[in-house]
Amino acid sequence: MSNQKDLKTKVFVQKLINDRDEQFFKTQRSNFALYSNGELFKYLDTDYKALINILEDLKSQGVIFQYECLDTEAEVKKSKKEGLEGYRITGFPVGQAPKYEECLIKLPEGFLDKAQSYLAGQSDKAGATSVSGLTLYYNDSGDLWHIDGEKNRYEMGQGSARFFIFRYLVDNKGYQTTPSITLAINLKFSKKKTSHNVRSEISKIRNNIKESLGIDRKDFIQSRKGNGYRINPNYQVIPVK
Repeated sequence: MSNQKDLKTKVFVQKLINDRDEQFFKTQRSNFALYSNGELFKYLDTDYKALINILEDLKSQGVIFQYECLDTEAEVKKSKKEGLEGYRITGFPVGQAPKYEECLIKLPEGFLDKAQSYLAGQSDKAGATSVSGLTLYYNDSGDLWHIDGEKNRYEMGQGSARFFIFRYLVDNKGYQTTPSITLAINLKFSKKKTSHNVRSEISKIRNNIKESLGIDRKDFIQSRKGNGYRINPNYQVIPVK
């Protein structure tokens, strides 16, 4: 399983937990979840094929019992033609079958324990993931996030030295030496910093990225002795107004 898929799977499991706790499920039954495909595509920044891979993985690990995601009108017609009245999962209640571009998920008994055990296992296995290629977003308030900004967000703080360092590395491609970063900070802020202070701030940024976003602390901000620091070019970092 790719690291990016690992991350998106964890985010989806957490969504299932949250939506179950908030009684969000449109089916109004605690062991069923009904979403539109478009909602999940947007939430996970993914497509139909990748979504099915995530669901198959969760099914194989017992986090979900079964699922039915219909992506095209042809699939709905085929399902009905087979005499299954628009759904194929034993135990789905009448009138709650997935329709065109919907995804219905049946949760197992003891779902909450299984889901939390899965998340704990992922954390123990990886600690933090290297997810090069992931898209991250930031705003002028100093927030950095990916996929679901409400649950995966690092708040650096508008006007903070850490946000300034982050922006400096985003705006200046390639490795930036510690002295050049220090000079830029001292031109911006009245409270002067040393190169040691800058290295300490970068270490804290890395730790917070690992804690808040689940990204390996040295994968996103890379360093090379004698050359300084850079944002890993395999990541896309996009400003959001």
